[in-house]
Amino acid sequence: MIFFNHYWDGVPESPRWLKDKPLYLMPNIEMIELTLSHYWRVGVVLCKTHVCNDSVTRRHEENGNPRNTNVFITKHTSSDQAEFARQRLGNDSIAPKDFFQR
Repeated sequence: MIFFNHYWDGVPESPRWLKDKPLYLMPNIEMIELTLSHYWRVGVVLCKTHVCNDSVTRRHEENGNPRNTNVFITKHTSSDQAEFARQRLGNDSIAPKDFFQR
């Protein structure tokens, strides 16, 4: 089952939920509601951008990855304006942002 962000609202805790059913998370990386426990709970994270992939991978390296969660990059259907600026103006044109730093 793929969940977008944190919108599973107790579904996996339901007695009707199969305990061995894998959870996939496709986050919007800027969502502050996502916590480390969300990432530790799933078996797969589907990242829509390289920024997401880098952030989630770094977070697992720094905080552990108890479920050996896999992180995959998928395609995003909307344009990435920051990446466009980097392509045109160079890597220093957009400052990196750590979406997990609060």
